[in-house]
Amino acid sequence: MTSRAPAKINLCLRVLGVGADGYHLIETLFLRLGLADEVVIDRAPSLQLEVVGDFDVPPGPANIVWRAADAFFAESGRTPEASIRLCKRIPVAAGLGGGSSDAASVLIGLNQLYDRPLDDARLMKLAGQLGSDVPFFVADVPYAFATGRGDRVLPLAPPPSRAVLIVVPDFGVSARDAYAWRRTAVESGAQSRTEPGRLPDSSELGDWGVVDGIAGNDLAEAVFLRRPELRAAADELAGTGPALTTLCGSGSCLAGIYQSTAARDRAATELSGSPAIGQKWKLISTWTDGAGAPEEPG
Repeated sequence: MTSRAPAKINLCLRVLGVGADGYHLIETLFLRLGLADEVVIDRAPSLQLEVVGDFDVPPGPANIVWRAADAFFAESGRTPEASIRLCKRIPVAAGLGGGSSDAASVLIGLNQLYDRPLDDARLMKLAGQLGSDVPFFVADVPYAFATGRGDRVLPLAPPPSRAVLIVVPDFGVSARDAYAWRRTAVESGAQSRTEPGRLPDSSELGDWGVVDGIAGNDLAEAVFLRRPELRAAADELAGTGPALTTLCGSGSCLAGIYQSTAARDRAATELSGSPAIGQKWKLISTWTDGAGAPEEPG
C-alpha cells in the first residue's frame, strides 16, 4: 500500500496562550501542498522501518512514524506486524509538517491494511496524542481551520491553487524552540501578546483576497530575532513579488505564494543567484492544494 504524505503551510497562525496541559493554544489555517513524502506499508513478521530520500531522519523508535505504528497496534490490540518504507522529500524541522503527515499516513494506512479496526474518533484521538499537526492530516482534507493545540479541525473549501516557492535553510528550527523563543520575546516586551480576535466567516476563507488580509505568523518575529538570516531571506523573497510571504509554521522554511507558475519560476531563477539564498540554501517549487492544482507526476 503506497500513499502520499503531503506537506502543509499555515496561512494564518495565532498563538493565544498556554493551556492547562502546557501546550500552546492556537488558531490556524492549514493548507496542504503538492510537496509530499511517500509512505509504503506492507504486512511483515515484525515492525520494520526503512527511511530513504533527500532528508535524514532516525529510522527507529525515535521516529514519529514508528511511534504512530506502535500507537495503532496498541490501540487496535494487534501484534506489531508491518514493514514501512518512508521516502523523505519534505525538509525536516522546517515547519512544513512532514513528520506529522508521515505519522497520519501510517495511521490511515495501517487502519486500511488491517480492515479498519479503529473508527474515525479513535483514529483522531491517536493523532492528537502523537502531535498537534497530526489531526489535520488524519482528517485528510486540503484546507482547514484548527483551534486548541491544532487538534480541533474544521474542514474548509480551499482557495484556488497557487504556485509556491519554498526556501529551505541549511538549519532547522524545532517547534519547541520557536514557541519558547516567542514566550521569551513576549515576556521581555520585544513582541506583543496576541489578543483573541474574530476571523472572517468560514465561507469567506476560500477567497485569497480575504486570506491575504488576515495572513500572519505569531512565531515569525521571535524566530527572526534568534535567526536574523531568516529575516533577511524573507525580505529577499518578498522582493520577488509574491502575493504572500510567510514563515512556514515554526520554521525554518519560508514560503512565497505566487499568483502564477511563471511568477514563481522567475523568482526561483532570481533567488538561485542570491549569495544569501541560492548559494547556501535549497529552493523547492510546489503548489497549494485546491482547484486548478496540477496533477501529481506519475
